[in-house]
Amino acid sequence: MSRPRVRLGIPPHLADLELWGRDVGGEWWALIAWSTQATPPDGSHPVPVWCAGWVLGRCVEQPLQPVEYLEVRRMQLGAEPAEWPAPVDRPGAHWRGYYLGVLDGREPRLPADPGRPWGHEQGGAYG
Repeated sequence: MSRPRVRLGIPPHLADLELWGRDVGGEWWALIAWSTQATPPDGSHPVPVWCAGWVLGRCVEQPLQPVEYLEVRRMQLGAEPAEWPAPVDRPGAHWRGYYLGVLDGREPRLPADPGRPWGHEQGGAYG
């Protein structure tokens, strides 16, 4: 499965395209993942963490390298965005990730409770 690096018209502006989803109204959405630095609750040095969320498909610009979008997995999405899936961990990955739900174009911030580790219940991108 292909996960191209793409530019976005909204923050975080650069991300990996995990999959395409089409909602019940026919609108295309993109599940994206990106890396950011976060300071752990113990106040130690910032560490890289992965975040993921859904953006409207029209926010996805051209990929940085040529890619066949047909290689990116597609799925039908349910009526409720809270039910849309988080990313599936990549084989061999040694990082944590937080699923932030639907992104609305504002700069995503990790709140004190930054959402859910991938594979659990819905989190929030805007605190």
